[in-house]
Amino acid sequence: MKMQHNPFHGDSVPNGLKPHKITFKKAVKKVMKDRSTKQYMVEMENMIRKIVREELDRIIIQPQFSSSSSTMERSRSETPSLRSRFKLRFINAPPSTIFTCAKIEAKDHSPVAFELVDTATNSRVVSGPLSSSRVEIVPLNGDFTEESWTVDVFKGYIEKQREGKRPLLTGDLTVTLKNGVGVISGVVTFSDNSSWTRSKRFRLGARLTGGGAVEARSEAFKVKDQRGESYKKHHPPYPGDEVWRLEKIARVSAKRLAERKIITVKDFRRWHTVDADALYNLLGGEHIPGGGISKRTYEAIVSHAMECVLDEAECYIYNTTALGVSLIFNSVYEVIKVYFSDGTFQNPDQLPAYQLVELKREAYQNLSQFRTFVEHPHRSLQCTQNPGLQHNNFQGIYI
Repeated sequence: MKMQHNPFHGDSVPNGLKPHKITFKKAVKKVMKDRSTKQYMVEMENMIRKIVREELDRIIIQPQFSSSSSTMERSRSETPSLRSRFKLRFINAPPSTIFTCAKIEAKDHSPVAFELVDTATNSRVVSGPLSSSRVEIVPLNGDFTEESWTVDVFKGYIEKQREGKRPLLTGDLTVTLKNGVGVISGVVTFSDNSSWTRSKRFRLGARLTGGGAVEARSEAFKVKDQRGESYKKHHPPYPGDEVWRLEKIARVSAKRLAERKIITVKDFRRWHTVDADALYNLLGGEHIPGGGISKRTYEAIVSHAMECVLDEAECYIYNTTALGVSLIFNSVYEVIKVYFSDGTFQNPDQLPAYQLVELKREAYQNLSQFRTFVEHPHRSLQCTQNPGLQHNNFQGIYI
C-alpha cells in the first residue's frame, strides 16, 4: 500500500525534492482538504505546537547583543537612579524676546551656557565621563512648566516645525561639555516665530545625547520675525551693533561715519573717548547748514552709546615715554589703570590731573603701539603683540 507523505510528522523528504517552508495558510488548506474533523483537530494542534516551539527557540537563541551598542548604552544610562542623580541646568537665560535668524544669546548678550550638576550636592560635575558629554540643543514648547519630568515627557514637549517650514532651530545644535560646562558659542537661530503656538512662546532645552541626566529647560521667551528687528534701536546697544541703531542717529549720519571707518557702536565709543569734539564735527555739527545735528541730539546719541555693555576681558596697554609708567585701557580706549615698573597699579584719578591728560594725549597719538593686555592673577603683566589689532585713523585730531 502506498504511504501518503504527512507534512506534519517526521523529517523525511523524497529524494531530489527541496524541502518547503510550511506556512500556516498552506497547512490549514491541506488539513481542511485531506482530513476529517477529528484528524483536523489533531493536525492543527501539532502544527500550532511546532510553530510556537520554533518561535520560542528563535527568540531564546537570538543573542542579547543583537541590539545596537548605542541602544544598550542608553538603556544603562537611563536607569532611574543614575538619571535622577545628575541634571543639566542653564546658567543664564535668553532675553524675553528673540528674533528669527538672529543669534541666540543670553540677556546680557553673552553666550547661553549650561552646566551638569550632581543633585545630591548641587555642585558642578567637573570630572568623570559625564563631565565631557555631548549635549543636544532642542526647541521646546513654552507650555512646558512641569517641575519634574521623565524622558518621554521631555520628548513630548520638543517643538517641531510647521508643515512646509525649515527645522525650527538651526545651527550647531551639539555642544560638548568641558569640565561640566557647555556654551552655545556657535550661531544657533530660530527659523520661525512663536505666534502659532498656544503659549506664543518657546523654550530652549538641553539633553545628553547618551542620556544619564535630567534635561535642562530655559525660561520661556517670544520669537518674532526678523522684519521687526530690522529697524529696531537696541537698549542697551551691543558693541558690534551698527551705529545707526543708536537713538537719534540717522542713516545719512551713519553713512558719513562709515566713510571714516566708524561702523559699530564700539568704533563710535572709541572716537568719543579719543576726541569727542572731533566726532561731533564729523557728524556735521551745527555749523553745517541743513546737514548737521544739534548739540542736544549729539548728547542723546552719546548717552545711548554709553549704555553699551563692554567686554571687560578686552584690554590694551601703552608704554609711555615717562620712565616706568604704562597706561591700561578698556576696549573703547578709556584709561582704567596706571601700571608702574615696580609691579604696582593705581587708579587714574590717583595721578595729578595734568599728568594724566598728557599721558593720554601721548597714547592716543600712538594707537598703533597699543598691545593686548591680560592681567595675571598674581598681577604680573602678560602682554602679547596683536598683529590683527586695527585702530581707526585718528590722525589730525590733535594739533
